[in-house]
Amino acid sequence: MTRPILIGALAALALALPTSSALAHVRWFTDPNDPVLANFPTYALSDPAVLAWIAIGVVLVSAAVLLDARLPSIPIVNTKIRHDAMELLRVLTGMSLLLTAYGGELLAPHLTAYGGFGTALVFLQAVIGIMLIANNMVHHAAILIVLLFLGTVVKFGLIPAFEYVNVVGIAVFLFCNHVPNETWRARLK
Repeated sequence: MTRPILIGALAALALALPTSSALAHVRWFTDPNDPVLANFPTYALSDPAVLAWIAIGVVLVSAAVLLDARLPSIPIVNTKIRHDAMELLRVLTGMSLLLTAYGGELLAPHLTAYGGFGTALVFLQAVIGIMLIANNMVHHAAILIVLLFLGTVVKFGLIPAFEYVNVVGIAVFLFCNHVPNETWRARLK
């Protein structure tokens, strides 16, 4: 059983190695009239390919919701691996937020903070990172992550911030797993 997993991991590594940083994405939605992007294909939110993938995503999420309502509920087993994975997510998220704040950016290296409001958001991000790394008031840090995301929307606009909506998902996950009330925590899980 471990041999197919090893072969799959090696195949994935072999496919990932030849890629260059030029194939990586930082910005999903760009201005197609930008002269820097003259040699690169750009996508707009209204492009048929983007709309098709949005539709596919909506269908998949809808199917998951319908199946979740119809399939039997499997109890959550508290294992050491599950606990360690959750702790790793908390610490790595905190480190990412703290290191990005150290560079003066919000959520990502290309969202450089400027002005008083931007500086306040950077300090908020640093505090959240410290709270997560220190494992102190994680449920409060999760709420602050959502506020940081909303501040990023105000500072940079909806589309640039929307590229990092995954941090809201991380915040919801952390909140659900660190609610102080044990009954609520069991319900939210």
